[in-house]
Amino acid sequence: MEIGMNKPGEIEPLAKMTSADVVFVTAIGKAHLEAFEDIKGIAHEKAQIVKGLKSDGVAVLNAGTPGYEILKKQTVKNGKQFVSFGGLSSDIKAKKIQNSNGRIEVRCEFKDRKLEFSLNSLGSHFADNSLGVLLCVDRLGGDIDKATHDLEKWKPSNGRGSLEQVALPSGNIFLIDDAFNANPSSMKAALKLLTQKSIVGNRRVAFLGDMLELGMKEVLLHEEISFWPELANIDIIHTLGPLMYHLHSKLPSDKKGYHYRNKNELISDLENIIRNGDIVLVKSSKSVGLSSLIDAIRSMKR
Repeated sequence: MEIGMNKPGEIEPLAKMTSADVVFVTAIGKAHLEAFEDIKGIAHEKAQIVKGLKSDGVAVLNAGTPGYEILKKQTVKNGKQFVSFGGLSSDIKAKKIQNSNGRIEVRCEFKDRKLEFSLNSLGSHFADNSLGVLLCVDRLGGDIDKATHDLEKWKPSNGRGSLEQVALPSGNIFLIDDAFNANPSSMKAALKLLTQKSIVGNRRVAFLGDMLELGMKEVLLHEEISFWPELANIDIIHTLGPLMYHLHSKLPSDKKGYHYRNKNELISDLENIIRNGDIVLVKSSKSVGLSSLIDAIRSMKR
């Protein structure tokens, strides 16, 4: 069961409805800052999920995420156990995470065992999450060997970083569909995915829509993307929406694509801006509606 929130006070009542054996906090990022003062506030809200645990329940926590100490403190305060991934002294330790032939190879150590598996994705954040999944399986009494085998068959769902090849009239492209949601943390992960050298193509092209619910710093958080090192390996960036215009205005001329006021303008221009061999990323907050851009690209198939 997935529990989400966008303002204070939402996690605890939902968590208590679940009476969970295990809760799993994947990460804490700069999302919903409109309702929270800072990332610490988000961590405090997410930490309330442990209040829904059964008396013998366990929290699976990401030791590598901002706010980990807050999560850990709240878990202990509520008298619950926790296990962690993502840290040097975590219960499960990553020894190697490497891209190979369109997949991520993961090697880790858990309970004096060495485990190896691969994921059908190139996003390193999925590799981190897979370690948390194995901790959940273990705490629920599941078969770890079967879990690693099943992870090999998993792939990201539409809108969550899925990668597909699309045959267009102009030629083949690779399409990364990450249009389900966006905040600075997930935006950085998506741009990092776009720059993976194991995805072979001609140009690396990003279509970026507004990141919403970021509060008073929303303009600055969009402008700051122009300074991210991930942009060095991206050829051109097209933007959509009033907030992304602030990024557009800061981009260097050699990476600055077109800026669109709405998705219909962008969709009508697709045939002019996508070329054979492009690797295309689509990323925005869900309500911006760039999932319709994904549909439009797929409908261009020859």
